[in-house]
Amino acid sequence: MDNKLGLGALTAIVIGSMIGAGVFSLPQNMASVASPAAVLIGWSITGVGMIFLALSFQKLAMSRPDIDSGVFGYAKAGFGDFVGFCSAWGYWLSAMLANVSYLVIVFSTLGLMTDTPDNQWFGQGNTILSVIGASALLWMVHALVLKGVKTAALINMVTTIAKLLPLILFVLCALFAFNWERFTLDFTGVHFGLEHDLLSQVKSTMLVTVWVFIGIEGAVVVSGRPSSQRHRQSNNTRVVNRAGYLRAGFIAFYGRG
Repeated sequence: MDNKLGLGALTAIVIGSMIGAGVFSLPQNMASVASPAAVLIGWSITGVGMIFLALSFQKLAMSRPDIDSGVFGYAKAGFGDFVGFCSAWGYWLSAMLANVSYLVIVFSTLGLMTDTPDNQWFGQGNTILSVIGASALLWMVHALVLKGVKTAALINMVTTIAKLLPLILFVLCALFAFNWERFTLDFTGVHFGLEHDLLSQVKSTMLVTVWVFIGIEGAVVVSGRPSSQRHRQSNNTRVVNRAGYLRAGFIAFYGRG
C-alpha cells in the first residue's frame, strides 16, 4: 500500500492539528489582557520565534534523515530510550487530551442548538449522550485511519477546509468593517493601569500566541510521508512554514478585528 502523501495533504494535516476550537475564543482572550500595540508586538516576536523553530526542524531533518518518527525520535536519538519513551507518551497524552477538549466543545455547541430548560441532551458536553457521541466520533476517525493514510488525509483535508472557511470569511468581513479610530483608541492600553504596562501586556499576549502554534511539530511527525523522498527535508520545512504562516495570518487578523 502506498502511504506517501503530497505536500498539500501534509500541509493540511499540520494545519488541522493546529486549528482547534480555541481559535474562536482568541480575540476575547487577547482583548482581556492586552492592547492592540501589545498584540502586534507579541505576534511579531512569536512569528520570528516560529521561523527559528521551523529552521531547527529543517536542520534536524537534514542532519538525521533516518529519523522520521517525530520529535520523540530526536529525543530518543539524543538522550536515550527512556527520554524517548517519556517524550512519545507525553506527546500522545497531550494529543489525546486535545481530542477530549475538542469533542466537549463540539457537543456543548450542539447543546446550545438543541437543549431546552426541560431537556438537557448535550449540556456542556458532559452528559451521557455527549460521551457516547464523542466516543462514536473518535472511533469513526480511528476506523478511517485504519483504512489507510491517504483516506485519513482526504478526510483531514475536508475538515481543515471547513475550519479555515469561517476564519477566511471573518477576515473578509473585517476588511470591510475595520474601523481605524476604534483600533487606535487607547492603542497602548492605558486603561489597564500602571501595574499592567506595555511589557506586561506583551508577556500576557505571548502566552496566547505561542499556544496558537501548538501542533506545528506535527510536520516532523509526518516527515516520512512525502511522496518524493528526495525532497523530504525541504518538504518538511515547507510544511512547517506554510502551516505556521497560514495559521498566524488568519488569527492575527482575527485577534485584531
